[in-house]
Amino acid sequence: MAQLIAYVGAELMMTGVAEAAGAFLLGNATAIATGAMLLGSAAMSASARRKARSQYNASQVDRLVNVGSTTAPRELVLGRVRKGGAVFFKGSTDANNTKFVMCIALAAHEIDAVETIYLNDLAVTLDGAGYVTTEPYQITRTVSAAQTYTGNSLVLDHTPIDAAHVSVITGAGEGTDALPFTLTGATVETSGVYDGASKTVQYQYHDSSSKARIRTYLGATGQTADATLLSLFPALWTSAHRARGVAYLICEFDYDEVAFPTGLPTVTAVVRGAKVYDPRTGTTVFTENPALMARHLLLHPQFGKRTSLTAAEDARITAAANACDTSTVYTVAGVAQPARALYTAAIVIPFGTTARDALDDVVQAMAGQWAYAAGAFYLRAGSYTASVQTLTE
Repeated sequence: MAQLIAYVGAELMMTGVAEAAGAFLLGNATAIATGAMLLGSAAMSASARRKARSQYNASQVDRLVNVGSTTAPRELVLGRVRKGGAVFFKGSTDANNTKFVMCIALAAHEIDAVETIYLNDLAVTLDGAGYVTTEPYQITRTVSAAQTYTGNSLVLDHTPIDAAHVSVITGAGEGTDALPFTLTGATVETSGVYDGASKTVQYQYHDSSSKARIRTYLGATGQTADATLLSLFPALWTSAHRARGVAYLICEFDYDEVAFPTGLPTVTAVVRGAKVYDPRTGTTVFTENPALMARHLLLHPQFGKRTSLTAAEDARITAAANACDTSTVYTVAGVAQPARALYTAAIVIPFGTTARDALDDVVQAMAGQWAYAAGAFYLRAGSYTASVQTLTE
């Protein structure tokens, strides 16, 4: 009997070992399969991140390029962005076609402002009429001039470089006499010397002329056709060419080998994008707040296509907007920087982009989340939320 019990025990032990071995092999196989799935998922995720990074980098390059097209996709601009656009008109005029003009669409809506113009990568300064006053696009040359007068003083047409570049003479031929004078600004005085005689002032002055001019239309719905284009291209540009609802630049370039030694520059601009409604204040203003941008996208006829929001949805957006506006001081290299908002955003979105992708990009800028459930929009910013309960042992 004892032998039988021992035999049965041995059989049971061997069976248990075999089952354990099978379970071990099965567990290893499952672990290997799981590991392979995780590695595959990680590889796909890394590939997606690389692809997204490449697309983002490409978009930054493309954003600073002007594309000649009258059918290019329209763009929504939110926040502060440096960008080029679609060249929807270009032409040459004046004698020998020495003046080139082009119009660059910046946004398919009214924008708040154009802050800075870049010609290639040089930020340029414009005067009140839009003429570029930055070298090499403003050319300064030394010009000689002569004016004749009688009496004892003359206000010159141009301001001389200085008194060393001025001379006053009277008479002609061998009877020419150089006269003493005083120069104050552009006024030459020779009082008491040959008062009744004809005198000639010979002088040199600096003449500055700009070879580039940039003018801006912000895209208002009531904007009118540009008067300069009407005069330059009467057969092509009419009073009906108002480009209403399109923010654009008018760029004029006058041929000059010094100003444009390698051809025309690429024109880009730092743009303050669309004005956005803020439910906290009831105003429509320029903003860099990602939560308010998300609201704008939700109600935009080309993206979210919502016609209204509920009070609860606006309350959630308001809470996210307040979180984005939290005043934050960052320290860089041990130096505290000026206080700024916790989250800001800037983006250019071509029409035709899905609302989901547009919202993903904007909400990512505030480390947040968004969802659409049961017909309601939910939005959260990435910020600390106080706990609602304390757990003890």
